[in-house]
Amino acid sequence: LYVAGRLHKPVNIIEQGEDKELKEALCINLSSAVHTALLLLPERFTEEELYMTVAGLSYTGDFRMVVGEDRNKVANIVRPQVDRFRELYRKKLHEFAPVLHMSDNVCVQNVGSGGRMAHLTRLPSGIRDRVLTMYITNQDTRQAEEIMVEIMVEIAKAVGQ
Repeated sequence: LYVAGRLHKPVNIIEQGEDKELKEALCINLSSAVHTALLLLPERFTEEELYMTVAGLSYTGDFRMVVGEDRNKVANIVRPQVDRFRELYRKKLHEFAPVLHMSDNVCVQNVGSGGRMAHLTRLPSGIRDRVLTMYITNQDTRQAEEIMVEIMVEIAKAVGQ
């Protein structure tokens, strides 16, 4: 998550050219960050809380955040640059309209199973697999099979099969 996390925040890309593959990777990275953040956030939250959650993803599990690092590091990154975060995520957040509604810096998301599944199925496969494994560990085999079938159906819908 180190490099991906760095690119969840506003950065100045010195030279990008017309590298379509790079542009697509950057776009997917932002989408993954929003899906992950929305899974971590409650039904109602502020726009700033969304950006703080996104910016904090790269520090999750970073031992330095427990010892030695300024506990306000994420807030110190987001608050002075909230307009840059807004610009970076503006187009991306419009794509989330079916499950996320934003008005006057307040966000309300669908936290029902359909909304959560929409985010879960769009996480990067490595993270999605870890989430599923953690869930399966805590559930019986029958429930795990039902969940896998549900995820596969949602993935098939997402890719248009």
